[in-house]
Amino acid sequence: MSIAVECPGCHTIVRVADELAGRKGACKQCGTVIRIGPPSPSSILMSGPRTLADATPQDMVHELSRRGAAALLTLFDPVRLGMLASDSIKLSELIDSGANLDKAALHLATDRLDAEQIVRLLKLLLEAAEQRLASQSHVHKAAAHEGSAFKFKDDALGLKLVDFKAKYHRPARAGYRKLPWCSDESPNTAIPELLTEAWHGSVGIVHARVDAPSEGNSPTIAGIPSDLVLYQFVDGTLFQILILFGTDNFHVVAGALRSKYGAPANETDQPRQLTWWNLENSIELTFGRLSPRAPAVLRYFHDALSAEAKSRQPQRGHDI
Repeated sequence: MSIAVECPGCHTIVRVADELAGRKGACKQCGTVIRIGPPSPSSILMSGPRTLADATPQDMVHELSRRGAAALLTLFDPVRLGMLASDSIKLSELIDSGANLDKAALHLATDRLDAEQIVRLLKLLLEAAEQRLASQSHVHKAAAHEGSAFKFKDDALGLKLVDFKAKYHRPARAGYRKLPWCSDESPNTAIPELLTEAWHGSVGIVHARVDAPSEGNSPTIAGIPSDLVLYQFVDGTLFQILILFGTDNFHVVAGALRSKYGAPANETDQPRQLTWWNLENSIELTFGRLSPRAPAVLRYFHDALSAEAKSRQPQRGHDI
């Protein structure tokens, strides 16, 4: 028989003859002095059939060492994960059926795998890890502002263009233009005041304002006047609200956002930028310049819809 000893320094499992019990020796891996104790029931290779449920992780490692086998041992807590491990199911059957990967991992120490099964198992482990990371990422983002939709003056991302027009409708009258001012009134036309380019109309992008520049009545933000508040739609859905304002009021707007949404999820110095997010939407506040002057920028944007709108931008190099 032999005694299994775990190095307290590097946790390597070492097997020594049982007649060395009571002696001391240096670990071959890290040099830590190890005291060899008497054999324990778990260190003695038991004869006869034994279920995996009876084996401890240390037993599994000992058995693998005895066999001279290399294996990937993954441990999960069946109770915490709400799983039921079944000793009657073979790993190969679990892999073939696409059953719960965590159950399969419990059998990995005792089943012999061919090369094809190992490759398939590694793919399953990778897929499971990616799914869990994605799930954790969503949970993290949701936890920041759970149940809190990002709105600017009660306008939420995802608002339909038809509803936006109805909400801000003001008929034209002497000296005043019709509102809201939307770029789809003059499709395929560049309108500097709406930051539109000629190609926007052909790909379903519409820019709109609820004010007329000539009236000098741009909406306020955190009680200060803005330089521009622009609503941007793709396929009739609001995907971004762009707000420009004086950089000297950056701290005022940052304070208002912190008060409403809490601490930002991310904060950088170069460039000076604060970011908040939830499951689908983001808020990005970016410092401008004081000299030469450039406005600070506040963006409320829908992540997926913004990516879709960006993907429709024509590639400038295609006409060269």
